[in-house]
Amino acid sequence: MHVFLTGEIGVGKSTVIGKVLAELNIRPGGFVTGFGPERASPDRRLYLNPAWEEPAYDEAHAVARFGGGLPPRPDFLADSVAFDQLGSGYLDACRTWARLLLMDELGPLERDARFFQRAVLLAINGVIPILGVLKQSGHPWMDAIIRHPAVTVLPVTAANRDGLPMRLAEEFRTKLSLHSDNESPC
Repeated sequence: MHVFLTGEIGVGKSTVIGKVLAELNIRPGGFVTGFGPERASPDRRLYLNPAWEEPAYDEAHAVARFGGGLPPRPDFLADSVAFDQLGSGYLDACRTWARLLLMDELGPLERDARFFQRAVLLAINGVIPILGVLKQSGHPWMDAIIRHPAVTVLPVTAANRDGLPMRLAEEFRTKLSLHSDNESPC
């Protein structure tokens, strides 16, 4: 079972994920992306961190730099090498212990990060359940995720966001109970 949320910026996709994780009381494997304290700055950076640790907002975790452009198409420079090394590394590091993978979020910034893309697709072909976010502005590399038979893409809207966390938590709880505590789901 792999569920990817999609929706408008600010609709609450990451909030839904946070509530699902809190309800499941589980430490996920995988990764999270996010802006640091300089989020409002025109020269902000996007950071990639392991989902099981507190995020670090330093150069070692920076995967994209934004600056100068006006929304909705700000100028940015994605670091495909950083995506390849960090993202692939985080997915590999948790293969032996993770019962749930978090992928928050995937989008066109990773369009040139071939190793990262391969690691994501390998995880989707695996047995560890995934909860993730897909940017709405798609890119061809994301089509393989959207079309994958094991993937469900759920739009998050103002109308459904309050009910989604409990529904998803129950679905994941059922899926996660298929694995005993002593059995690795890998």
